[in-house]
Amino acid sequence: MSERGSKKSLLFYLVLIVLIITLLPSSWKHSSRMTFIRLFSPVMSFVNDKTVKVRDTFSALFHIGSVKKENKDLRNQVESLKSDLVYLEELKLENKRLRDLLELKETFGEYDLVTANVIGRDATNWNKSIIIDKGEIHGVESKDPVVSYGGVVGIVFTSGRKESKIMLLNDNNSRVGVIVQRTRDLGVVEGQSTDVLILKYIRKTADIKPGDILITSGTGQIYPKGVKVGEIIKVFEEKFRLYKFAEVKPDVNFGKLEEVFVITRRDSEDENQQEDAQAQIQEEE
Repeated sequence: MSERGSKKSLLFYLVLIVLIITLLPSSWKHSSRMTFIRLFSPVMSFVNDKTVKVRDTFSALFHIGSVKKENKDLRNQVESLKSDLVYLEELKLENKRLRDLLELKETFGEYDLVTANVIGRDATNWNKSIIIDKGEIHGVESKDPVVSYGGVVGIVFTSGRKESKIMLLNDNNSRVGVIVQRTRDLGVVEGQSTDVLILKYIRKTADIKPGDILITSGTGQIYPKGVKVGEIIKVFEEKFRLYKFAEVKPDVNFGKLEEVFVITRRDSEDENQQEDAQAQIQEEE
């Protein structure tokens, strides 16, 4: 007989004995009940233990299911909080950019700035040019200077109707006249297709050193005067050369540009043109 059949038989006999005791006369019931309890107490204890274990097992399984659901809910809450943190961080960065933009507009108060987003890079010239989402219909023209919060970015190389290509300052065809802010020495910064710019044509007796700040000189009729270009990181002096030269760390991270500002025209120049036009009209009258 199988183990399952034995258990069923045992249960049947137990039920039968209980029924028999129930049907006995009252005078016999007490003694028979006590005899039954003594005989089958080990079995009853065994059954009771198994019942408790089964109950505990189901209770544990239910608890595990509850814990799993709670863990899932907590994970969902954590993911939601992470998304909120990312969103808040973007708001924080956007707020900083807006504050920087206001400061930048104050710095170039006499100029018109066109805010532009970087929408691409030239695949053949990845780190030396960018494409922005502003063009001729926005007042952007070729050779307009481009700046960012950090300083000089480059110039408009070609201008389309709605988009423009910017040649970055680190391109080896780029150059800008600069002043050493501390000593007021004049020089020229050129790109060399790397993350480091080169400062040239500094007089040999000039007292320049690492840490000196370079700003635009305003010569060349492209960049306004006083825009930060970078910082000298190493000075070179060769015996038979007429000038010193130095390596410069640009103030702009050209690889991480997201927004730039195109300087399109000077308000004072427009006012002067208007005044000249009015003067000419008065003379004709």
